Amino acid sequence: MPRKIVAAAIQPMPKQTLRNPENVAHALELMEKAASLGAEFLCFPELYPWSGLEELLEKAKELGVYAIVGIAESSTKRFYNTAVLIGPDGREVGRQRKFHLLGSWIDFEPGEAVVEVFETDFGRVSMLICSDLLSLPQTATIAISKGADLIAHPAIPGGAIDRNWHPTLAHRCVVNYVPIVASTTARWNPIVERDGKVFMKLPPTGGGSCILIPPPASSISDVKNWLSKHRLEECIVAKAGEGEEVVVAEVDLEAISEAREKLMEEAPGWG
Repeated sequence: MPRKIVAAAIQPMPKQTLRNPENVAHALELMEKAASLGAEFLCFPELYPWSGLEELLEKAKELGVYAIVGIAESSTKRFYNTAVLIGPDGREVGRQRKFHLLGSWIDFEPGEAVVEVFETDFGRVSMLICSDLLSLPQTATIAISKGADLIAHPAIPGGAIDRNWHPTLAHRCVVNYVPIVASTTARWNPIVERDGKVFMKLPPTGGGSCILIPPPASSISDVKNWLSKHRLEECIVAKAGEGEEVVVAEVDLEAISEAREKLMEEAPGWG
């Protein structure tokens, strides 16, 4: 049964590059900070901290929290951009490989185009990495059809996607009536490395990690009434600035799940 949780969107400042091993120690510090704020479900950006999975597993167990971390998972050719859901017992709950690659992901290969949903003791979680959610609106609908109560969105959006990140997330949240925990990095200039050298520098990106909750509703008319009086982005209940930050919010997954069921009974095609 879904229940209330306190979720944290963690917005780290990478140590020069994503590949820097120093990111691991900093991720552990940020996990402690999020837990000190009462968070029991933590989400990092995609590919952060890149490595250090064993240390992250141990820290989650020490703190008794769920955490989604971004790792570069080795493949036979290059890497997979992988989100790992860690449980409070320090074990892996599941993995989701990014499958819709855009732009500068030259050292990565796509995972299988399957939207996974994982069981936790507070509800079901889907992890949709950056463009898997932003460029493919059907993925959120698929996650809901598979029983997801919450969508975690590790990301490092750039370019036009960066500029439209919050409106797109708000649309996914309200249309699918699902809470979203979205994490990116602090504002920085990403550096792409190859063979240990700087391959390219990308334009500034990051900032604005957020938590979104759909508006209270027991019918389609409630949603329409809310939309007539509010901007879509007002479903963002917690939002970071441009610097390093941890934002938290309480998410009542049980109430949201019950409301979504009513909406779907009224309009089976909802979402």
